[in-house]
Amino acid sequence: MRAIPAYAKINLSLEVLRRRPDGYHDLVSLLQTVSLADELTFEDSDRVELSFDDSGLQTEDNLVLRAAWLLRHTYGVKAGAAITLRKRTPVAAGLGGGSSDAATTLQELVSLWELPVKGEELVGLAARLGSDVPFFLTGGRALVEGRGELVTPLPDGPATWYVLAKPDGGLETKTVFESLAAESMSDGEVTRALASGRSAEGQSPFGFNGLQETAFRICPAARRCFDALQEASGRPVILSGSGPTSVAWAGANQGAEEAARSMRDRGFWSEAVRCVGREESVE
Repeated sequence: MRAIPAYAKINLSLEVLRRRPDGYHDLVSLLQTVSLADELTFEDSDRVELSFDDSGLQTEDNLVLRAAWLLRHTYGVKAGAAITLRKRTPVAAGLGGGSSDAATTLQELVSLWELPVKGEELVGLAARLGSDVPFFLTGGRALVEGRGELVTPLPDGPATWYVLAKPDGGLETKTVFESLAAESMSDGEVTRALASGRSAEGQSPFGFNGLQETAFRICPAARRCFDALQEASGRPVILSGSGPTSVAWAGANQGAEEAARSMRDRGFWSEAVRCVGREESVE
């Protein structure tokens, strides 16, 4: 029985364009999968059951269970699956852990249950589970637009390391978006330029995050963590997603482990991670 990694993501840039009539927001974001990962296993069973190494995740709203039940209801599946989730990506951290778990579950159960589902049909199912889920079907580096369902895969960049750091607790994406002011919205051009390689030479490896200041206002600890990571790493830093995790660029592993250790010594959760390319992400 093989453990399947469900890789986390970071946002290298994230711009909010507008609020949509359905209450969601149109975004342009450059996403990258990284080596921090949950692990899932799947076995045949006569019913759907999910085991955790963290009892706090045992809820009917868990995205792994929602993905399994979505497939069963959509395609009339009678078979079950015994799923085990080993959680390593922090919850509500802006790293897409639950969305990655959901995408991995869709892909693995389509295979286990031998369902004729692929391409746009699978993307449509993923979008019903959450805005980040379609991206995780391919992983690697991608430009993501719309609500998250429009994913343009991009060539893998150079082998790059990052330092992740977060304060205690999480930050709900819905809360951040509901508090977002119009002046935090932009036209997406910074992100598109970064994705296409049109950024000026010597420019920051990050674009900017239109949710960052709103997240800092809601969660002052996220700002303190951001400032501490800038000091510990001496490198460019950006907030990932809606936070509260901050990300520092570390190039070819230039001081990544040392910066992560420094952040842990300051009382923050922190990990040094490397980027994960598309081939590794979906193998």
